Amino acid sequence: QQTRMVPHVLQLFADLKRHGGEQPSAAETFTLLVGLLDAEGKVAGRAVPEADRLSKLRNSEQAYLIRPLDDNTLVVTGLDTKGVFYGVKTLRQLLVPTFKGKGAAATVDLPLATVVDWPDLAERGEWGGSVNRDIEWMAERKMNLCESHCQSLKVTADGKGIAEFDKSLLERGAACAVKVVPIITHLDQLQSSGLFTVFPQTLGVGDPKTWPYGGTTVKPACFSKPETARVLAEWMVSLAEQPEITDLNVWLSEHHVACKCDECNR
Repeated sequence: QQTRMVPHVLQLFADLKRHGGEQPSAAETFTLLVGLLDAEGKVAGRAVPEADRLSKLRNSEQAYLIRPLDDNTLVVTGLDTKGVFYGVKTLRQLLVPTFKGKGAAATVDLPLATVVDWPDLAERGEWGGSVNRDIEWMAERKMNLCESHCQSLKVTADGKGIAEFDKSLLERGAACAVKVVPIITHLDQLQSSGLFTVFPQTLGVGDPKTWPYGGTTVKPACFSKPETARVLAEWMVSLAEQPEITDLNVWLSEHHVACKCDECNR
């Protein structure tokens, strides 16, 4: 994850290079240190005052510290790459409004500011809708959660449940501190998965006249059948086996349809 976030740090330095004007003399050199805080409270061997505050903050893995170490050095640091990422975002947001001119006449104001920041909410984001295209937009605003539907939920001819998820979403999320969580869709809307075709006994019992919903007929599954539970578990496992996935979201029924068999209605 640390490696994936490097482009965002490089973007900051590229902006500074474009707007820093002519090459400064050695006496005018300004140092910007960006990196993780080590066990001794240092970045690149430089002690960072107030660094011990970070571990005491809520959601400390997302906390960051920006502060001058002297008149010519500014540090951006955190306990985790997520915090460093947010620190870089904040610094760039402070710098961009000061960019002036072009070429050799370009300038930027580097603020000798002290900022200690952390989120009160561990997770901030959205699900469904436009979330897939919003990942980078959300990260720019320090939101960090994307819950997205699986590409497909399938039951193979030999009865195995396989869930497929867009890996590019996981890669984009990892690059900007956004946790991407796959959604297993509503459990009253599994008819397109092939579950009822491969295991006809898993189709819920009841009056089909009570099942229409949203212009279609919702066919509830019978969750008393072991095949239903096994396929759902296999979908979960096929997702959880991917190292980038740490959480799953399983949606319950959206409509008042349910199996009416004796086992489900005990």
